[in-house]
Amino acid sequence: MIGGGLIVETLSLRTFFCILAAACAATTIASFAAIPHVPPAESGGRIGLLGTVWLITWVGAVLLTLTQGLVWGGAAVIPLIAGVVGGVLWARVERKSPAAVFDVVLLKSPLVTVACLSMAVFGAVNAAFLLLLSTYSQVVPSSLPPGDAYGLGRTALQTGWLMVPFAVMFVVGGKVVDRLVAKGRGASVLVVGALLSAVGLAWLAPAHDRPWHYLVGAGVIGLGCSMGYAAGFSIAQMAVPEEKAGMAAGVAGTAMAIGIAFGSALITGVLSASVVSVPGTEVEVAERSLYGTGYWISVGLALLIVVAVLVSRARNGRRVPATAS
Repeated sequence: MIGGGLIVETLSLRTFFCILAAACAATTIASFAAIPHVPPAESGGRIGLLGTVWLITWVGAVLLTLTQGLVWGGAAVIPLIAGVVGGVLWARVERKSPAAVFDVVLLKSPLVTVACLSMAVFGAVNAAFLLLLSTYSQVVPSSLPPGDAYGLGRTALQTGWLMVPFAVMFVVGGKVVDRLVAKGRGASVLVVGALLSAVGLAWLAPAHDRPWHYLVGAGVIGLGCSMGYAAGFSIAQMAVPEEKAGMAAGVAGTAMAIGIAFGSALITGVLSASVVSVPGTEVEVAERSLYGTGYWISVGLALLIVVAVLVSRARNGRRVPATAS
């Protein structure tokens, strides 16, 4: 977060993406060279290329509707319908595919489906918070009409410093819950992580116009999200044999990535609902009140995790007596 702000401020946004691309390529090569291709890792099987491309396409169509709906008007219904229909057909085909993107047996394991759903929602919450913080922080109050003025007027690097508590607590949270998850208390960790995230977001909903507001909220949200991510990955990996741990992590990681994209698109749509023009430029920024709306929507997302976990545990509780009888 700090490095990204430094690169953008001192070099350019294009340079930032070039550095990320180079790091990705180097990591891929290093992983291929360093990770041994020996048991217990699985070496057989086909990669579900068609299913992967199909997944990206229908998810992208739905996200496009969220980001461009206000611009396109009624025409935005077309990609929405295409995305929903494509998603339904994709799910039906994947259930019978010999090279499915997701392992259906894994998703039927207790708590795995809700763990992946929680990972997606935690990703959405994470992205929503970062987008709301960075957008508000970098608006220059003096550039707006007095009646509409808001923002902290910070640079990309200065905005990155506001996210330091998030990054620090993100590391701490994962370490704190390792033993709890290993003892089979992953569902409880998901709930606690979601509640902490909701508390941090609820704090920022009315209080987001001072730097210290963000420092407090970022720490709480970082702790909550890291607990959720740690629990989600662990629940999925512990549900399969060791040789399939990589696949399980991939399922959870994909859910998280979809959630991050969804959260970014959702908040982008919220902040685009009503805008204020910067005098003398063609730049438009969101109205101040929409940031509070974005935070409250994010609180609702976090609480969905609690509901999903409680419903899943109740359903599993009913199945156990039925199976025993």
